[in-house]
Amino acid sequence: MNRLIFLLMMIPIVLPAQIINVEKLRTPDSKPFQGHIDASFAATRNANRIYRWGGSLSLDWKLPKQRWLFLASLDQLEVNQNVVQSQAYSHLRYNYDLTPRITSEAFSQVQFNRLLKIDLRSLSGAGLRFKIVRADTAKTRLFLGIAGMYEYEETAAPDNRNNRDWRLSTYLSSAFIANETLSITHISYFQPRPDELDDYRISTETQFRLRITKKISFTLAYTLAYDSRPPEDATDTFSTFSNILRYDF
Repeated sequence: MNRLIFLLMMIPIVLPAQIINVEKLRTPDSKPFQGHIDASFAATRNANRIYRWGGSLSLDWKLPKQRWLFLASLDQLEVNQNVVQSQAYSHLRYNYDLTPRITSEAFSQVQFNRLLKIDLRSLSGAGLRFKIVRADTAKTRLFLGIAGMYEYEETAAPDNRNNRDWRLSTYLSSAFIANETLSITHISYFQPRPDELDDYRISTETQFRLRITKKISFTLAYTLAYDSRPPEDATDTFSTFSNILRYDF
């Protein structure tokens, strides 16, 4: 068990989140098309045979006043050929600049997460993104996003619930680019149900990114998430510390 914990801490992992952090995957420069790939695999053998593998893909396509962002991720952990954790998601987002400071957003997402007892979650929504601060000299950025979304969710046993809910999705995103090598980003999400405000989700993540070469970077990230009404037998709070080696193209 100790070796399993060590394994999970040391390899790059995909976080078992209900709220997908899209902000951290936006690319700040002006290239018309770019993306990145994350991949991980680890294996250990003692009394148990433990395998963990996963990967993610991000594509970012910029047009005049428009932007398309596609994300996909898969992560699986097996112990003695039994799947302990399996999760995947895909996310598509479209942006259109209404003014230099206001952008409209539309998005759609599909995911499942065995650890969080989610057999299926699909959602679609739209809203606005506001540029609060963009100080290029200090390389500091601050954005606020507000959207409405409709969500369908199927949960695993023992409750086997099918939920259909409207939610607000708000986020506050900040970034500080210290230099060409080091950047720090933070994002906080809050997703309540307007008809039942005690049903909400909160997620916050901080990242320190160190660029090694033009194509390769290393990131340390800490995430804390809370769900006021998780599926039965699923935890309502989790935190994760992860390290990620990334290749940009």
